[in-house]
Amino acid sequence: MMRKQLSIALVALALLLGSSSSVLAFDTGHHSDLTREVLNEFGFGSTSIKIAQVENWMVDYYTNAPGTGIKEDLAKLHFDDLENGEQIRHYWGVLASNTRTAVQKAASEGNAMKVLALIGMSLHAVQDFYSHSNWVEIRGNPKSGYDCTTYFDAPKAVGLRSGHYPNASPVTDKDHGDYYAGMNHDSYNRPNWDRAYVAAYAGSAQWVGAIKNWAEKARPGIWDEVQDIPGKEFQAALDSDLKAAYQLSAWVLTLRDNGHWKGWGSGSGTEFGKAAASYSVAISPLGVHFVVNHWHRELTVGLGKSLISSPDLPTMPTFPLTRRAVYIRTTLVEELPVDSVSDKLDQLYKPDFFARIRVDGLTFTEAMRVDTSSFVPHWITLTFIPNYKESIPVRYELFDEDGFSDEVCDINPSADKTRLDFSVNLKTLTLSGDLTGIHRTSDTAASSEGAKPQKGRARIKLLVTTVPLTR
Repeated sequence: MMRKQLSIALVALALLLGSSSSVLAFDTGHHSDLTREVLNEFGFGSTSIKIAQVENWMVDYYTNAPGTGIKEDLAKLHFDDLENGEQIRHYWGVLASNTRTAVQKAASEGNAMKVLALIGMSLHAVQDFYSHSNWVEIRGNPKSGYDCTTYFDAPKAVGLRSGHYPNASPVTDKDHGDYYAGMNHDSYNRPNWDRAYVAAYAGSAQWVGAIKNWAEKARPGIWDEVQDIPGKEFQAALDSDLKAAYQLSAWVLTLRDNGHWKGWGSGSGTEFGKAAASYSVAISPLGVHFVVNHWHRELTVGLGKSLISSPDLPTMPTFPLTRRAVYIRTTLVEELPVDSVSDKLDQLYKPDFFARIRVDGLTFTEAMRVDTSSFVPHWITLTFIPNYKESIPVRYELFDEDGFSDEVCDINPSADKTRLDFSVNLKTLTLSGDLTGIHRTSDTAASSEGAKPQKGRARIKLLVTTVPLTR
């Protein structure tokens, strides 16, 4: 088993460190958060959500994997290199037709796992459309709120295209691009990332609603099974997949890549090597869906630039404007002085800060910043809360990533507490608890720091606001 794991680790290192043409997407963390958010709203159980998250991630994983024979097929699920509105319409028509056919076949056979896998795989392409195209730029910036108009709401948008891939050298504004240039909105260090993320959220919800209708038409009652897949027999493998999705994405480091969990700055060759060596995709029952069952091929047949036999666009459910976006932005993270070296977060190096922010029951892991004592992060935590709710709880925890165990940073001025717990009044935006007052702009950001002489003291600043969803 160790030899097999080592060979897979070397393949992972080769594909992520040595490839010059790896396909990029919404970064892994953003895909994962979007998929969870939407499926949670549809009432999916924890195991089903995790399966869909892993299926979504594996589209990227196997897109870059040599020697599997499926790389070219999966490269089609990223909405890249479509030069005009006709090509994009063809892609959407084929993707929707393929997904409906595959879902209804799986549902009619009573294969709830396959329906769920198709949800995760196809959502990757749906989300990448909003990340890889100029959709949000074409739509313009509304005066107030986030525009939730999806492609199916306005398929005749003029001037629509997605970025060329692979990139030209140097990168142009018509290429997919990277952290710094091009069309992509892959992470929150890119312009208009938040607008693309919200559009992808609306598009994902609309897509899952359509899949529900297609599945139920083929086999009434199948949706209940899809929502609650039993997973005790492979829970350990599922957790291993999710751990690998985070670690391999966060720590990837090449001449052009420095982390792809949620943007730039988390790469570490050493930690990536450890993660790759410890992860064996061979034990994943979900990997079988790609390399053995080839379920993804039922989605990708006919995808591309060809305009031959372009299917009609299906009628899609209307995305309801019944929620608002809660927007939390961290504007500063810094290590504070301590009385002795032994009380530092890291006695030899600078900290590797990251945050876990729990908002109304959903936890968001924000991008690690390696070897940095003080920085202004790009961390934007976006979630969507029903309009009827008057307040929500928030828990903010800051950590120094230490490989096998993460060290808690003290950001609470109370001597007996390190994290921050507070509530947000969604009508007045007033915070109560460990943070108080109204802090909705960068100029009025809340500041909190650990109490002396506590170990591992740090300071953060953050703002909290809400944004309406519009169409």
